[in-house]
Amino acid sequence: MRPLDRDRVIRGLRPDSNAARAGLREGDEVIERTLPDQEDPNRELTFTVRRGIEQAIRFTPEGRSAKAHRWTRVPGVPDSSCRY
Repeated sequence: MRPLDRDRVIRGLRPDSNAARAGLREGDEVIERTLPDQEDPNRELTFTVRRGIEQAIRFTPEGRSAKAHRWTRVPGVPDSSCRY
């Protein structure tokens, strides 16, 4: 598990999704999440949510993985040097 940079709230959850069937609910506050290998199509996610109490919810996301760019900041590079 890896703590999130800031808490997030679940919005727009489809009631028929694997996440909803596993117990994730609209308005849940996500406190922690797993970051599994994106190449594994059967990867299981775990979200720790706060809904009165903290609880872990595990599910396999739907759909296929998509390759995408991920931007990261280089430590020590000032904001003025960033182009995008």
